[in-house]
Amino acid sequence: MHPPALRRILGRAAAAVLLAVLTGSTGVSRAADTPPDGFYRYPTIAGGTIVFASEGDLWKVTAAGGVAMRLTAYEGEEKWPALSSDGRLVAFTAQYEGNDDVYVVPNPYVGYNVIEPTNRLPGEARGERRLYFENLPAQCTIRIFTVNGDLVQTLERNSGADNGREFWNLLNRDGFSVAYGVYVAHIDAPGIGEKIVKFAIIK
Repeated sequence: MHPPALRRILGRAAAAVLLAVLTGSTGVSRAADTPPDGFYRYPTIAGGTIVFASEGDLWKVTAAGGVAMRLTAYEGEEKWPALSSDGRLVAFTAQYEGNDDVYVVPNPYVGYNVIEPTNRLPGEARGERRLYFENLPAQCTIRIFTVNGDLVQTLERNSGADNGREFWNLLNRDGFSVAYGVYVAHIDAPGIGEKIVKFAIIK
């Protein structure tokens, strides 16, 4: 799935979860803004580009320095940017509507998770790998994408349990283990709202 198709799926929750950083296709006016005085947070660097958050918006600047350019100007808050390896695309977490308390455990996932099942899988030296989504509503759909916009896995939650937890076994739709890297999850809860979270899987 290409980034434009991903943006259509994300709909109201985020008009641009994947931005074409170097081409500037952000969908916002790019006036000669400069970042406000204050804290510059969550920097990410790749392909000679640095993206960071300041006062709820995302900004970019070349790694060589210079004047920063605004990437987002939406009413909600954008944070936790993550650049693709070539520096062309950036994924980020945004709060435009819905539950801001949904999060991923552990984040990043580094080799294992202490709350994973301990019983060994057949032919394996360990149990199933698991990454958990916490504070979910009883009914929702979780779509997991790469930062390039490729759909990796879809999880359907339809549970009366009130623990708000759903797990992903780090397998793609074909049943193979996913590669290490940064991923974006789009959580859609009908009648409640949508949420976008970013997380990393590290060897």
